[in-house]
Amino acid sequence: MLIAVCFLLVIAAAGLINWRLVEKPVQGFMDGRSQFHEMTENIEKEYQSGDFFPRQAMINLNGLAARVAGFRHYNGIVLLDGHTLAGELIPNRDTGPWYSGITELSQSLKKHNIPFLYIQAPYKIAYDGSNLPAGLSDYGNQIADRLLHALQHENVNTLDLREWISADAKQVETYFYKTDNHWNTDGTFVAFTQIIRWIQETLYPDLNVEYADRSLWEHHVLSNPFLGNLGKRVGQYYAGTDSPEWVIPRFTTYMSASMPASRLFYSGSFRNANLQLEHATSRELFTNAEYDLFMGGDYPEIVHKNSEAPNRLKVLIVKDSFMRPLEGLLSTMFTELTTLDLNRYDEMTLHEYIALNRPDIVLMMVSPAEIGSAAVNRFGGDEPQIVGNGSRKPLVDHATLNIEATESNRRFGTFPLTLEPGKTYEVTIEGIHISKGVSDGVSIGVYSPGLNKMVCYTVADVNLANRYGEKWRFRVPDHLPDNEKVTLQFYSGIAGKTAGITTVYSGLTVREVE
Repeated sequence: MLIAVCFLLVIAAAGLINWRLVEKPVQGFMDGRSQFHEMTENIEKEYQSGDFFPRQAMINLNGLAARVAGFRHYNGIVLLDGHTLAGELIPNRDTGPWYSGITELSQSLKKHNIPFLYIQAPYKIAYDGSNLPAGLSDYGNQIADRLLHALQHENVNTLDLREWISADAKQVETYFYKTDNHWNTDGTFVAFTQIIRWIQETLYPDLNVEYADRSLWEHHVLSNPFLGNLGKRVGQYYAGTDSPEWVIPRFTTYMSASMPASRLFYSGSFRNANLQLEHATSRELFTNAEYDLFMGGDYPEIVHKNSEAPNRLKVLIVKDSFMRPLEGLLSTMFTELTTLDLNRYDEMTLHEYIALNRPDIVLMMVSPAEIGSAAVNRFGGDEPQIVGNGSRKPLVDHATLNIEATESNRRFGTFPLTLEPGKTYEVTIEGIHISKGVSDGVSIGVYSPGLNKMVCYTVADVNLANRYGEKWRFRVPDHLPDNEKVTLQFYSGIAGKTAGITTVYSGLTVREVE
């Protein structure tokens, strides 16, 4: 009786706000023509149309009503034991294409002596099933098990993080946000230490692992609440809220992160390069994406460079959104770390990317929810043909390029080169000297006048280039306007931010790579 009274009060409050939108769904429920969950879904459709002003209040009211009524599966969200939320339950899926794609990738890389590791990200449904409400079924862990067993049968290296992060309900409560499907800072750090340990024990016994010590990191937690991607669908009264948190190193860092597709570049400390703190300090529960604190969002490609890293290795990680807080931690360990999100990256296949960029290690980490997605179609069917060191006579040989400062924000220098579509080229730079102004990075790109855009683009980290030199390989796209001459442009700073900067490139060589 109490539940019914509470429910009617909630509906009455909503009706006072805008009875026009709730009238038909409520009447259908009262007449017995629809179930409770159907009524709430119909109300949600009405206010999601954009006509309902207090939408956030309605989400909260609906969530409160569902919680009072004892509904554990509401609006596509599951209230797990321990009062934490899970997203859409995963049906049984075919893992065959993923098994084939990952196995072929691993075997191809092995031929070129490039180590590969498949990492199984944890899952919010505990591995032992102890936090899933009775009567509900989910196949996420079974799908991950089938894929792992098949890969292990083919001698593919695997690391299953569920053992440490989501084995049971207690671990899920400890290592995940309550209202988001992603892991929290503690869960991320467990993954960081396990991955670094595997690389050291399996591949590089002399790997410097000092930075994987939690005592070298400072934990920050804010008191203002946030709703994760799951909580936004059910409101703050269904399962509560979370608190923004992150870690920053106690040791000195100087690094950069670039997002080539968006022409973004961040540099300086770990905090500057990897965290967008405005997402942590916002008090907007429904409109702020708190998880965008890490890297600012999902990007097709993110390139981390770190001249102070203890290990001079080039790492490539194929990922989904679980990697975002983790890639920042890993970027403290290696001079170059690149992440690819195959749901967003479409410039070339994964095999082609590896062939062109020649990483020292390839890692792949996805959540069980990703297994079976169309991202596997971006692997590419052909074995990576690693681009060799053979080259023709340099088109530019150890040149010096001096770009004087102007007020232009697109100041660059170039050479009279003919770059052919479909050909691969390599740029090497021995040093980059900023003699006037300030910039931690310089843009380099291939510009197509016909398409009016950069068709190849990178950012050279000035500090890393001056310490180890810079090398960039690119392939001119085949699909260019007929008879178009593209130009290779070297900017005095970040494209769009070059005003007042004078830059000298030294030891600059451009050659076609066979």
